Amino acid sequence: MDIDWSQEQKDARAELEAIGRQQKRRDAQPLLLCRFITRWPVKAFLLTLLGHLSMIGISGILYLSGYDILPLFLDDVPMRLVDEPWDARWFAWVDRTKYDGYYTRGGTDAGFRTSEDWYSAIDMYFEDVAGDNIFTKESLLKMKEIEDDLMNAKDYGKFCKLDAKTRQCVKPLSVLRYFDGTFLNINSAFDDENYDNIKGVLYEASTNNATRNEFRFFLANKHEVSQNGVKTKMTRSIFSFGIPHETFSSTDLKMEAEIYAGENMIPVLEKYDEVDEFKFSYRSEALWMYSARNQAMKDVLWAGASMTFIFLVILLHTRSLWIAGFAILSIFASFFTGNLIYNLVIRFEYIGYFHILSLFIILGIGADNVFVFYDIWRNTACDEYLSVAHRLSDCYKRSVFSMLITSLTTAVAFLSSAITPLLGTRSFGVFSALVVVVNYLSVILYFPTVVIMYHTYFENATWPCCYPCLKRTDKESADDNQNNKKDSSNHINKKTRAIPDGESNITEEDPADEIFASRLNPVYEPDDPVNTESHWSKYFNYSVAKIESSTVYSNGRPQKYGYQLYEGNPRNGRWRPVSNDPMYANNCQYPHEHPSQPERNGDVQKKSAPKHDVFPERQNHKLNQTLPENDDSNTRQINRKRKKKSPFVRFFRNYYFRFVTHKFARWLILLILAGVLAFFIYQASKIEPDKELFNVLPDDHPYMSAYRHKLYSFVTSFGQGNALLSVHLLFGVKPNDISVCHFSDPVCFGKQGWDPNFNPNTDEAQKALLGLCETLRTISSEEADELHIQKNSITGKYNIKCFMDNLQAFLEEESQRDGANWSLPFTKEKVDSFTATRPQFFNASVFSAEYNNNLEIPISYWLTNRYTGDYTNDFKIFDSLIGEELGPFSSSVNNNKDFMYGNNLKFVAVSVGTDIQAMLLGYEDGDIIMEKWEQFLNAQLDKMPKELKTGFQMSSHERWVWITRQRLLVNNAIYGIVIGLCLACPILIIATGNLITGLLATFSLCCTTVCVVGVIVLGGWKLGMIEAMNMCMVVGLSVDYVVHLAEGYTLSLHHDRLSRVRDMLDLMAVSVFFGACTTIGASIFMLFTVLSFFSQFATFLLSTIGFSLLFSMGLFVTLLGIFGPEGETGNVIAIFRRICGQRKQRRRSRRELGK
Repeated sequence: MDIDWSQEQKDARAELEAIGRQQKRRDAQPLLLCRFITRWPVKAFLLTLLGHLSMIGISGILYLSGYDILPLFLDDVPMRLVDEPWDARWFAWVDRTKYDGYYTRGGTDAGFRTSEDWYSAIDMYFEDVAGDNIFTKESLLKMKEIEDDLMNAKDYGKFCKLDAKTRQCVKPLSVLRYFDGTFLNINSAFDDENYDNIKGVLYEASTNNATRNEFRFFLANKHEVSQNGVKTKMTRSIFSFGIPHETFSSTDLKMEAEIYAGENMIPVLEKYDEVDEFKFSYRSEALWMYSARNQAMKDVLWAGASMTFIFLVILLHTRSLWIAGFAILSIFASFFTGNLIYNLVIRFEYIGYFHILSLFIILGIGADNVFVFYDIWRNTACDEYLSVAHRLSDCYKRSVFSMLITSLTTAVAFLSSAITPLLGTRSFGVFSALVVVVNYLSVILYFPTVVIMYHTYFENATWPCCYPCLKRTDKESADDNQNNKKDSSNHINKKTRAIPDGESNITEEDPADEIFASRLNPVYEPDDPVNTESHWSKYFNYSVAKIESSTVYSNGRPQKYGYQLYEGNPRNGRWRPVSNDPMYANNCQYPHEHPSQPERNGDVQKKSAPKHDVFPERQNHKLNQTLPENDDSNTRQINRKRKKKSPFVRFFRNYYFRFVTHKFARWLILLILAGVLAFFIYQASKIEPDKELFNVLPDDHPYMSAYRHKLYSFVTSFGQGNALLSVHLLFGVKPNDISVCHFSDPVCFGKQGWDPNFNPNTDEAQKALLGLCETLRTISSEEADELHIQKNSITGKYNIKCFMDNLQAFLEEESQRDGANWSLPFTKEKVDSFTATRPQFFNASVFSAEYNNNLEIPISYWLTNRYTGDYTNDFKIFDSLIGEELGPFSSSVNNNKDFMYGNNLKFVAVSVGTDIQAMLLGYEDGDIIMEKWEQFLNAQLDKMPKELKTGFQMSSHERWVWITRQRLLVNNAIYGIVIGLCLACPILIIATGNLITGLLATFSLCCTTVCVVGVIVLGGWKLGMIEAMNMCMVVGLSVDYVVHLAEGYTLSLHHDRLSRVRDMLDLMAVSVFFGACTTIGASIFMLFTVLSFFSQFATFLLSTIGFSLLFSMGLFVTLLGIFGPEGETGNVIAIFRRICGQRKQRRRSRRELGK
């Protein structure tokens, strides 16, 4: 049989070259930092420890001194937009009554405000889950019991809404009002306190013209109205509670209301969570704020459980309390240091819900960095080094760059969410990126000192105790040495056949946990790695010729300072290829025959064996590098104890490697992963924007049930709780100037602006406002449909709340009473005549020639119902749409000092009701409707005089603002993924130095990203704020594992792909696996939190880490085993040199042709 001996020599030479490169790397000059740490380990440790503790101490001092070092804000997620007009307009609308001299028409003692401004009523929903009719006697009695309990709550009178006449707390807006005599003046049927005539009362309420429109508020979508009564599965009530209240003083009324709601209202409401009559749900802004804020503080405690879990995992992996304890301290201090930079240097003044996630994120990322560094440090125990400084330096070089790439890509991914102008996500991106960078610096500067301290002082202590708890005795050490000697011989009984394409076919199983026999290159195996470059035996069927200072035989084979040889041809499977590569477990053995006195770092000195080379032709080759001569002045330090790699390392190096490179299994892996990828691509294609606002409570919470009922369950709305969108046309107010706000202030609404030219009192302005109302009333059906203007279901008229129309109707009534013409426009002459005919109210001396507030006189007279205080429905509708300011002509009404006239008109507004469910309007349709309203108002402003030119339109429910945010969130999610992948690809190529490896790693990232987006759809979620932020992070969180593996592939000093894959798994697989375990463990604890925000993020993090592990350890490793670059293939530097060489060659050719 012909044997290709030349190929075997090439394989051996390749292995020799790899060994030579390894030794050259290990013998390189140690880094200055590593020399400092190993020379003064205690000083280095205390110095870096002091730096970490000082960051925690500074944070504590600042907190105790009163500085807001942790500016926590959990009321909302701030998303103020400076570059868009809608936030400034919304703030102007909200603040329209917040100015000095604001006149309250309700009187100084009434404590009455309109429902629109009220904070914060309790919406209560009652659902008959057992039947189809909630209007039963039992249900109505239970509803009355709930109302009575709430109204009898402690100190309720301080927060209730007062009746303007009686100064008593108003009763809830409820169907019970049709039974308790409230509407007795309308019909005698509305007096049935015992609920004996339910059918008759409800039928009358649903058919009486005076009540039927309001009664619809209490009916669900599906209801029946007949002479037999009214049937509906659900009804609702609104309990008037909150602020303002004139007789109750507080520096923060909203906070007082929230605390009161939490301490007094919630206990009452929770009593009825489980009742037999119906399913009870409720919602209030005050209740929501109190519950969310307090629950967030409770959920943060789960971060402590995550930290404990990660501590135990690190302890289990390192078997050192010293390493685990200070690793957790490093992670913990990173959060404080990052916050100091975030708060004091960058000057962010906001920490919210998203920032709490950083606690869980940095726990996983920090533990991952710890595992990478420490696992590489443990691997170096199987190599020989000139000193501990050399060992630490080699570990440092092999780990720091890999962690740099992962930290850099993760930080960049977080910063990609910082490009959005939304403060909630931008601040989170900056904060998380800072914490990641700080943790990286901590691991490379502080953690090496922890490791060296452990290696120098505590490594010989019995686990889990620390020095000097149970230091090993000389007898224990001797027993260990004896056991190591017994394990030093290699028994090879596994035969392999090398397949040309790199596969292996195992014909016999080896019960020992040894090297998997599928490598092609090596044809030798040292039993002792001392002086590995100096002694090489003949191979194939040749005898072993060795020159040794001493020889020890075991099983008939030379072992001491020698290499075992086996008969047969390595290419026909007659013997196992073995290696002295110190990255493999069986080579990780050290002699104990001549132990000398241990050095301070735990190493001993050992003399090297004589030089010898089995390849004579190699003597003049540059590879012929040997160790220094065996003399007392130049010796090599080796580890005193035999180090054996962990079962996890041996599993990934042997069995897992065998599986992913098997000629059938590898294609099966790719087929399965392709199916998984196709499924999640289909799911990801169905994602759509979320139309609802940000919610942090779980779906089964009573607040969320009530919120869904408000959106979907009822026919129409009335008064408080109106779910239909309104568009306000506002005049006299300018959009707030929010450029004056600090960029990170979560509660700044900007500076109010007022139009100095605003004056609705002129004839031209009054006519223009009348014309606007006329245009809206008579608008064409096509344009009304485009603007979605609602038609009143009873009258068939458009739902227009224009104060000029109602004022005109009132003045016409007054004209008929007085026999005069008081119609609009209201001129100065009409003011004089109007006030002169009513001397019981007005003082004629006030109206001098300079007085020009002509329109204010009829408005104040109309809204106060002739200054009687007997408020009509017009007051409830228009009080908040017309603002007055006390001025030089302001005077009290003669017969009622609670009311004033002669004020300045500060603003006026027209409100248009639409048929749009406000909370269901997405940005695709909303953008179109918003633009239509903008065009409509601009066309009207062109016709108006200068006194009204600055008017603008704004929606209710903050919907125009939310639509703009929706668009930004969707774009931010897309841009975040694209930016993350575009930056990750060149970073991976540069990090690995190989085009093919970088592209395969990027493909693995793309697969992970697509699958995580598919999980969003499978989870029943839509693309909202949380999902957009998660999508920005997916690349950064999933890049870690594939980067570590790619770096391991690059660090391999072999040239064939299978050897590189095996080296990669040996070096990085365990770190990747345990890093994933810690992050998954930290995420699992978030599943136990109550706030849906945290549990949803836990699902996202679990899926991200899970898919990242799947595609890195499954897809990426398998692809490298098939397509991984060999030798210089795909090497960026080699490609660059080749291109440069070709250019030089072309220039040289052109010069020669020129000559």
